[in-house]
Amino acid sequence: MILEKISQITTLEFFFNPTPDPVSVFYLPLGILFGVLVILSVVIALFAKGDYRRMFKPYIMPFSISGIAGLIHLGSRYETLPWLASRFFLVMVFTVFIAWLLGIAIWMAGQVPQWRAEKIAKDKFDRYLPKNKRSQTK
Repeated sequence: MILEKISQITTLEFFFNPTPDPVSVFYLPLGILFGVLVILSVVIALFAKGDYRRMFKPYIMPFSISGIAGLIHLGSRYETLPWLASRFFLVMVFTVFIAWLLGIAIWMAGQVPQWRAEKIAKDKFDRYLPKNKRSQTK
């Protein structure tokens, strides 16, 4: 029985079916996942300040676009819209999301040491500059 399910999942017809069955147990977990991605992108955009904004800003676009595309997929699956509801669309959303995050992570691996070195050099020279009275009282 399990082998039948696995063989059914591995067929191309399973992934490229334009209108899969609208009944699924994955609506709630996927809805939560894609909703969290959208909320996380909004939180990063609104609340990240200073150096953290510089570090987390590249993640705003992949989180928001993947979250919105996933929610579109779930709505299309519920309404049985052709091709947007297909499992292939969901696989593409996940693939693009993971590839985008890996690209950002590789880029950040090179940028963060540079930013850290810049910050250390800036702090070293700022130590000798006169400070405002307002910044001394804080």
